[in-house]
Amino acid sequence: MGLNLLAWAALAYFVGALPIDYIIVRLFGPSRSHPLDKTNVLSFLIEVAKGAALAWLAAHYAWSAYGMTVAGVAVVAGASFSFWQGKRGSATLGAAVGALAVAVPLALIAVTIAWALVFVLVRQPDTVTLVAASLAPLAAALLHDPPAALLMALGVCVVVFASVALHLRHSGNLVQ
Repeated sequence: MGLNLLAWAALAYFVGALPIDYIIVRLFGPSRSHPLDKTNVLSFLIEVAKGAALAWLAAHYAWSAYGMTVAGVAVVAGASFSFWQGKRGSATLGAAVGALAVAVPLALIAVTIAWALVFVLVRQPDTVTLVAASLAPLAAALLHDPPAALLMALGVCVVVFASVALHLRHSGNLVQ
């Protein structure tokens, strides 16, 4: 069973680490500065699909109930700390949304609503992402999700915090 989970973790990390944004830029050219440019939206949607696909596949084909947990956290870790991009992935949010959509869909809806409300008030994406990541395990617990799904929400929260902390270390754009 342990080897099966290790294989799922390795596969999910590798898929999560694939630099989709780089591949899209190579195919379609550089993105304009507008955040809703077609390449940015396409990249986000593919990252969501990667996170959801790996979590779903592991939930249905791993030999353990925690396969989804391991794959979900690993795909987000791969997107956050991609070996292709020098340990600085840029797709943490998309992979996290996809993985959480499979594991804790109702909690994800609650977190998305909270994310939007906080964004309207604060307008700092990193701050809002930290708030949303903090709420994911809480929402999963309050909605009585299974232990494996709750553990995945907690693991994704930790990876998102680490990714945002690394980003902030280099940019310093967290609201004081």
